Amino acid sequence: MSTKGEFVTYPVGQGLFYAGKLNIDKIKKKEFNFIYDCGSNHFGADGHLMKSITEYKTSFNLTKVIDMLVISHLDRDHLSGLKELAKETTIKRIFLPYIKNLDIKLFSYVLKTLLYYKVISEETKVILINGLVNGNPKNDDSLSLPSLEKLESKASKFNIKLDLGGLENSLKILEFNETRFQLFDWLFDFYNYPLPKDEILSIKSSFEEFIKRNKIKKFEDFINCMEFWIPFSKTVYLENIKKDNFMNDNNNLSLCLMHAPLQVLEYKEASATLLTGDLDLNKEVIYKGFNSKYSYILEKLKVFFLPHHGSRKNWNEKLVWSYCNNTLSIITSGSNYEHHPDFEVISKIFLSKNDFLSITEKFDSYKYIIDTKNLNLSKSIGKKSSLK
Repeated sequence: MSTKGEFVTYPVGQGLFYAGKLNIDKIKKKEFNFIYDCGSNHFGADGHLMKSITEYKTSFNLTKVIDMLVISHLDRDHLSGLKELAKETTIKRIFLPYIKNLDIKLFSYVLKTLLYYKVISEETKVILINGLVNGNPKNDDSLSLPSLEKLESKASKFNIKLDLGGLENSLKILEFNETRFQLFDWLFDFYNYPLPKDEILSIKSSFEEFIKRNKIKKFEDFINCMEFWIPFSKTVYLENIKKDNFMNDNNNLSLCLMHAPLQVLEYKEASATLLTGDLDLNKEVIYKGFNSKYSYILEKLKVFFLPHHGSRKNWNEKLVWSYCNNTLSIITSGSNYEHHPDFEVISKIFLSKNDFLSITEKFDSYKYIIDTKNLNLSKSIGKKSSLK
């Protein structure tokens, strides 16, 4: 069985809209469509995001089904297109970063907002990825990967009471205690940085203050509160979080995703893609956890998305000789956004003689294909590197 993967990054300006399509076994016409973020700060009736969503629906995914939608975090430039994306489309699964002990009312309101905009329905499975890290495949002979369906069947049911206007009993909310699974002969590997307790408490207190200040008594007050995402993200995640801590906004909630052919470590060619949201890899404690998770894929990394649109604040010098080394580093940003990307970041990559691509609203979509039938197995690879 071979899989042909087609992947496209749309030119939405300051934001991210990444889509993937796996064509498996052409005879049976099996197809799996997934999206990682869909948002921009250039959204509008004639905006680049609207055009990109139309292009996605009319040329890239004709099935009207999204099998997996990943929301990396709750910034407007990563989710403002979800309402339009969901129109006349069935979304089977939504993957969200989940931090245990985060304010349950805040979580309820996030879900209700997605319900309000019809991004999720009673048929949608809401899958929460927690901060656990699976073992490194290079060092684990016994590692076996569950299928997505098997992981869903044994996932923990979310048993905390939510206020979802009657849908809390019918909505399927699952919590994954494993972050890696296979779909046919393709690998998906998630990472969610585990926030420290003081940051969780800070977010909870900020949310409570937001509710109090805006006199919000019910969800309708919440959804009608100005331009929701802008004041909400600023007041809850930005203004009230301690400046002397390493998290100064909600970027470190970012749910990262690596995907690749299942036998990625056995192929001679690089074939892995790593998406990082807005994670702050400049902080050593965050980089250490991230690297512990994904170091096994370094030699096989083909495409690496720089965190936070190439911002210097999220940049780590170690990236030049690790995740950017011999890979294509992609930056998605608006053409007029200062320091996104930052000149210093681009210079570091350029001077190290590695490839980079900056995708703004002024350029075309960038598409690449990985077909497992065109990849060559290395004769020197032993059993340890197999992810099966």
